[in-house]
Amino acid sequence: MSPSSAAAAALAANVNCLRGDAPYRIVEGRINEARSFERRAALTMEGATQEPPFAIVVFGENYASWSGPPLASLNGVRVRARGALGAFRNAPQLCLEHASQLEILAE
Repeated sequence: MSPSSAAAAALAANVNCLRGDAPYRIVEGRINEARSFERRAALTMEGATQEPPFAIVVFGENYASWSGPPLASLNGVRVRARGALGAFRNAPQLCLEHASQLEILAE
């Protein structure tokens, strides 16, 4: 899915992406902004026009045990991510549980 179609699907599902009934999808696109915080990371995707924009997110224990590329270093990188779609506070997102769900794509 593109970030814009994934955002629409996430908002339509209207569930937390950490719940077991959230739809599982594959999203491909370029990261517009990668931000890392104390217990989470958010990778905002290009091409998602809604506000707030669609993001790939990693939370809590999944963030603490992340073994993939440094998440804050992924600005401008094309990725393919596999995970559960959901919305939190009307923000569409795809949740990652581990590094194998994020693939860096060649230009």
